[in-house]
Amino acid sequence: MLNALINFLGFQSVWFLSLFGAGTHRSWLGAIALVAFTAWHFRSVANPRAEIVIVLIACAVGFVVDDAIVVVENAERHLR
Repeated sequence: MLNALINFLGFQSVWFLSLFGAGTHRSWLGAIALVAFTAWHFRSVANPRAEIVIVLIACAVGFVVDDAIVVVENAERHLR
């Protein structure tokens, strides 16, 4: 339970720093916080390999969906 609370608060603080950094033109704040928290999270879980695989699958799906959206937008733009 404590680990879940720490994860929740950590991800919320990373989200806050990302928004704060974007608003003040210091985007590196969120990036550094995300890398530090992700490194801590992978060290604290029982099976870090499974966590890394899940993150990589999520990134791959995100790239595919983003590319599909760009293709559809470009096709729509060229049809006009």
